[in-house]
Amino acid sequence: MFLKNLLLTVVGFLLILVSFVIYLKWFEKTKVFYPTKIVAITPKIFNIEYQEIFYQTKDNTKLYGWFCKKDTFLPTILYCHGNGGNISDRVGVIKLFFDAGFNVFIFDWRGYGLSEGTPSEKGLYIDVVSSYNYLVNKLNIPSKNIIVYGESLGSAPAIYLAARKTVGLLILNGAFSSAYDMAKTIFPFSPTFLLKTILSLKFDSISEIKNVHIPTLFIHSKYDEIVPFALAEKLFKIANPPKEFYITEGLHNEALLLNEGVIKKIKNFVKSHFYYEDS
Repeated sequence: MFLKNLLLTVVGFLLILVSFVIYLKWFEKTKVFYPTKIVAITPKIFNIEYQEIFYQTKDNTKLYGWFCKKDTFLPTILYCHGNGGNISDRVGVIKLFFDAGFNVFIFDWRGYGLSEGTPSEKGLYIDVVSSYNYLVNKLNIPSKNIIVYGESLGSAPAIYLAARKTVGLLILNGAFSSAYDMAKTIFPFSPTFLLKTILSLKFDSISEIKNVHIPTLFIHSKYDEIVPFALAEKLFKIANPPKEFYITEGLHNEALLLNEGVIKKIKNFVKSHFYYEDS
């Protein structure tokens, strides 16, 4: 009887473990990347002239983006958006940046909007480097005039880029330290070894940011309901100086649109650290 009960217990535990592993893989596959295909609105809604751009990545994936240009030699925001929707969901933020005196180059990750392909961690890294190369080599923006702006999930490829390419500044809004830390937040009672073994996504910004040596501005709401404030703090502690942390209010997607002080802070940060090339 004892052996039978023990066997039933072991089988039950294994079934629970297998079920949890399957759920983790399903969650990772369906909940991390949440693209939409329809580009509903454009910057034209705010009377902002923009250039539609299609370009190829190094693995021959066609990406789609917009370039909102004031002047070639103004600081240019390279906008790396988050995991949901597409670039048309960011026109309000584009307007804020454009009105603040920046050029804006925003693109959709593979699988988002009019960009081809299927999103993946490796794919996002390829996309951000390809977008940077297009901005420098085809749109003729000097590399030191580029401000990389990473929003939520987009913060990881933004940090990846800033660790490898010459850019002027890095701005991170709603950033997190790693995919593992996010998973630990969502599944707090999961064994560490299981999460690290099962999850294929890494987004290991905590390691990547050690190789970033440009001024970095962190923006995060203390009421963020998606990315815990503590994960941004963890990333900030590791980041090299000069660095600043600006605390906002509101939910995860409200940091810029509902906090007037954020754009002012960004402009002051740029004025303090940014010396863009004029030739």
